[in-house]
Amino acid sequence: MDEGKTTAAEIAKPTVRVGDRVMAGSLIISHSLTHMYGNGFYVIIPQIFQQLGLTYTLVGLMDSSRWLATGLSTLVGGFFVDMFQHRRGLLLGATLILLGLGYVLVSLAPTYWLIIAALVFTAVGGSLWHPIALGLLSQRFPKQRGFVLSLHRASGSVGDTISPPLVGFLLGTSVLSAALFGVQLFSITWLGLDWRRVLQLGMPLALVFGIALWFFLWNVGGPKSAPKSLLSNLKSQAATLGKAFKGHGLITLLTVSALRGMGDRALILFLGLYLSQELKMSPTAQGLYYGLLTLPAIATGPILGAVSDRIGRKPVIVLVLLMSAVFPPLIVMVGGSIYLAVIIGFFGLFLYAVNSLVQAAAMDLAEGLHLEGTLIGLLWGGNALFGAFSPFLVGWLADIYGLKIGFYYASAIFLVAGLLSLRLPRIISART
Repeated sequence: MDEGKTTAAEIAKPTVRVGDRVMAGSLIISHSLTHMYGNGFYVIIPQIFQQLGLTYTLVGLMDSSRWLATGLSTLVGGFFVDMFQHRRGLLLGATLILLGLGYVLVSLAPTYWLIIAALVFTAVGGSLWHPIALGLLSQRFPKQRGFVLSLHRASGSVGDTISPPLVGFLLGTSVLSAALFGVQLFSITWLGLDWRRVLQLGMPLALVFGIALWFFLWNVGGPKSAPKSLLSNLKSQAATLGKAFKGHGLITLLTVSALRGMGDRALILFLGLYLSQELKMSPTAQGLYYGLLTLPAIATGPILGAVSDRIGRKPVIVLVLLMSAVFPPLIVMVGGSIYLAVIIGFFGLFLYAVNSLVQAAAMDLAEGLHLEGTLIGLLWGGNALFGAFSPFLVGWLADIYGLKIGFYYASAIFLVAGLLSLRLPRIISART
């Protein structure tokens, strides 16, 4: 063979800088940072609500704008990620940097509408992470897909769990003291920071992680494919995507994911407002409850993912969705009693588990089509787009009927999604 010529096999052959396990570890660990921003912001929202004198409708519109931008950019971004797979390392680092920069812009925005504009920027910055990262993990670990994607989700739950209590502590006024045999040893009073300063504190971490990921995984996507025109790439992607939609399995999955997003967006946003406005809890207490909501998923997510690798996705998805419908009404029924922590903790066993299971099921249906980024973009984009309507709708309803309406709304949506998941085909099973 002549030197300087490259065969198709050589072009297709992946050449990565690091091994699969190291790559997976880097992605899984870094994923926690993206969720630290997202979940910590829910503790800040009641502060914005009070400082700007907003209605629940306006708060809902603020969150709806963020998720609408997330959905649109994820749908488009996921499609193009598969066309430019050789640039995935560069894009992974850029998403973290843009995410941190977006929240700095939120902290600098002086008015409600400029805060919305800045939140749109954060959504665009963070939207590409999941199509890239989950696509890579799905490609490299097809036989452990459910477990590995659940590990990725569990890492997100670590960020979800750490960030709200930390943000709540930074926002609140806390007293740390200790005494020995009646003698006061020390007493430290922490005066809470303004929510704008708290948002700015995350930028250095995002910058360091983004640059490190960019450098460390710069060639993780392999070599550039043989050159094609943009139009040719688009036609090829569209034709391959059409194959994935044969049968009703993928359509049902997308619908289940979209419904789940509608329930999640309403419940997670209005939980903090319910705790602050109805139960009069401090930012520190709100953060602790948000952390408790996500803590159990760190363990249960990988367990349920591994179970789905063995018995198939469908029964686990159905179980998780139906169980999720039980807990939201219980949260408002127990009020501020000691049972609130118990209910929220049990709810956390199931709340975030279904996303990685649905993603693994979609990868199963499209095995070998090289559409990982596109399908994750469709799942996350559809979840975010449909979910974007919920905060505004529930905010409007809350202004009329009170905050408790959001929990009953979420329960009804979860129940519909669970019943619909019964229609998932048997083809959704583990790859052994």
